[in-house]
Amino acid sequence: MSPATEPPAINPNASAISQLLGAQRDPLAIVIPVTVVYCLIFLTGVVGNISTCIVIKKNRSMHTATNYYLFSLAISDFMLLLSGVPQEMYFIWSKYPYVFGEYFCIGRGLLAETSANATVLTITAFTVERYMAICHPFLGQAMSKLSRAIRIIFLIWLLAVLTAIPQAAQFGINSYGGIDKCVVVRVIVEHSFQLSTIIFFFAPMSIILVLYLCIGLHLYRSSVIGGNSGGGGGSGGGGSSAGFGYSGVRLQKQQMKSVQSDTVLYRYAGSSSTLANSAGPQLSSVRGRLNHYGTRRVLRMLVAVVICFFLCWAPFHAQRLIAIYAPARGAQLHDQHELLYTVMTYISGVLYYLSTCINPLLYNLMSNKFREAFKAVLLGKKYSKGSLNSRHQPESRRLRRTTTLNSSSQTQRDSTESMANVIKKVVPMLDRILILRAEVKTTTAGGILLPEDAVPKEMQGVVVAVGPGARNPVGAGHLPVGVKEGDRVLLPKYGGTKVDMDDKREYVLFRESDILAKLE
Repeated sequence: MSPATEPPAINPNASAISQLLGAQRDPLAIVIPVTVVYCLIFLTGVVGNISTCIVIKKNRSMHTATNYYLFSLAISDFMLLLSGVPQEMYFIWSKYPYVFGEYFCIGRGLLAETSANATVLTITAFTVERYMAICHPFLGQAMSKLSRAIRIIFLIWLLAVLTAIPQAAQFGINSYGGIDKCVVVRVIVEHSFQLSTIIFFFAPMSIILVLYLCIGLHLYRSSVIGGNSGGGGGSGGGGSSAGFGYSGVRLQKQQMKSVQSDTVLYRYAGSSSTLANSAGPQLSSVRGRLNHYGTRRVLRMLVAVVICFFLCWAPFHAQRLIAIYAPARGAQLHDQHELLYTVMTYISGVLYYLSTCINPLLYNLMSNKFREAFKAVLLGKKYSKGSLNSRHQPESRRLRRTTTLNSSSQTQRDSTESMANVIKKVVPMLDRILILRAEVKTTTAGGILLPEDAVPKEMQGVVVAVGPGARNPVGAGHLPVGVKEGDRVLLPKYGGTKVDMDDKREYVLFRESDILAKLE
């Protein structure tokens, strides 16, 4: 046989290695899209988690137990991104040989297991903290202290590291026909990966689901009780709102500086007053609904985080168990089963790392406070500390209501009831005017005053001067409370007027008709 007709030389080990280890690289139709997805995940996750840490660190108003847990979660996600995604993208293009050495193989496993364990333990911890705060408020108040949260976070990371060490120590370099791969080379704990799935996935998710079920039932019972008691009358100031309203509305008059000769503003504080008989049930109902709304907003964010965590991590644990119990590649493995396993491996890997960048997106979408702070970080703007701090004040100070009074008790009742009705009608629109976190004042004209920093940008308009003979921007008859001739006021799109009050803060006046007509 001439050289031209002889078959080409074949490496006798090439087919054996290919059969044992599979293809060195999957088709480009799979590799390129997955690489693009990993790049997007990495960039989004790095920016999002770093921004989360910066936002929480630079805003003292966000130094709460829950945000500390979220800070810890951002750290663990960031660690997982750095330790996993770059190497994962390299493996997509070259599955073998492993070129990073045994120390990197073990270290990468340690970081990945530590961050994964810390993530699930952190989510479990702040779920427990939310459960205690809502269902057991007195005990939850003690548990929500920052010092306690810091200790719990320290224990979480200590436990995460200690449980990750045996897992990581099992990895090492094994040679297949001269080809190195980072694989499990020793068994330190029997069935360690199965135990990890149970301890760090099924058990925490079961706890989280049970606690959120308890929270949901508690919220439902509270809303029912609050609704029944809020509408009832009585000189005692209304009934209980089961953890969200007051056991009774007790009012005290604290005189403030007068802004007109015939108008004196009073601030509601904390003991009995003749106003309680007429306004107590209404204000108790409104306060209960406001508290319920604010709590529900927090719960929506936390529940969404937990659900996304489950959806992102369940495929990873399923793929890990399949890898343990599936037949070896050398065994008779049907092509469709191998294809299914390959597809599931890519999907589980993408979702696994997607969990590290989805948390900042959830905060951005579901929390006004995080959204504004994120914008400030990403755009390099200064933080609006007044806005953030005012929104973080305790619920008993967030919603301060003032009403105009004169010597007539009937006028007192009418003004107070009108104010309560205005706020009650605005409650369903809290998302749009941010009244939940604003200090609210009422005027003789039947409007409500919102601090300027609580007015959304889309509601703001142009600045005009109010002078002699000028058209009254809020209706004929008289200038609004707090506005005098020559003042420069803001005319928002929805009929509001910017005014200066005695506390040196700028407010925007909205009439009841403006709010109901334009915002509903």
